[in-house]
Amino acid sequence: MAAMGVLHNPVEPLAAEEWTTVEQLCKILQPFEQASVELSAEEKVTVSKVIVLKHNLQGACMKLKAGTASKVGQDLLDILIANLSRRFLNIERNMAFAVAAYLDPRFKRNAFRDETALTATKEEIVAVVRRMEQQAVTQTSSASASATATTAAAASTSSDNGHDLLWGDFDSSLASIQPNPTSTAIVELRRYNEEDIVPRQSCPMEWWKSRALVYPHLVKLAVKHACMMATSVPCERVFSQSGQLLNERRSRLKAKNVQMVMFLHQNSKLL
Repeated sequence: MAAMGVLHNPVEPLAAEEWTTVEQLCKILQPFEQASVELSAEEKVTVSKVIVLKHNLQGACMKLKAGTASKVGQDLLDILIANLSRRFLNIERNMAFAVAAYLDPRFKRNAFRDETALTATKEEIVAVVRRMEQQAVTQTSSASASATATTAAAASTSSDNGHDLLWGDFDSSLASIQPNPTSTAIVELRRYNEEDIVPRQSCPMEWWKSRALVYPHLVKLAVKHACMMATSVPCERVFSQSGQLLNERRSRLKAKNVQMVMFLHQNSKLL
């Protein structure tokens, strides 16, 4: 046995104080693990949660900082708070995240801490809706140009029987009135703001589906911005499943068969 040598454990056991520190570190990292799981969801809208999760993580760190006694835990919290502030600097002014958060009926204005960013987001939404309305008016005007000419010709032939004298001025005044895109956008956004906040566990897209006729412009904007964050989780999950498929008992599987099995597994819910 002496010739073979004695194996020693290179890792020394942790002391009681160190176990307490590890427990605190696990508690500190728990909110970040929960946020990572939520953002990695493949069947839920996640981009609208980014601003809210950033604020929630900062708040959780501040609460934990007040109740953490160990220096290691305090140092870790300082690093986490500093990195959250640095990495997500001006996140509320990024319109891709801001519009998505504001048009999420679970959050709306509650996602924002910066009033200036909130005002800028609402102005951006109004501007986009106004452009949508202007494009619709332009298309309608061009489509009805030929119809107007036909109507004018018909009106000239019907002026002999008195119809043009009776309704002509009224029809002309209505034709000269154009819808105000700015008013349409403001009214639609105000009506959306007056809606109640929906529960956080509900699906925002189901809510927008039920309100598609009420908010014809906002629903298009919400569908455009509501998406899932791109992460490497799906790829890593496929790699893990492939590792479980290719083991010692299945070491002779051909690459083509592995590909077919993985394809069927990933699309089994669609079959």
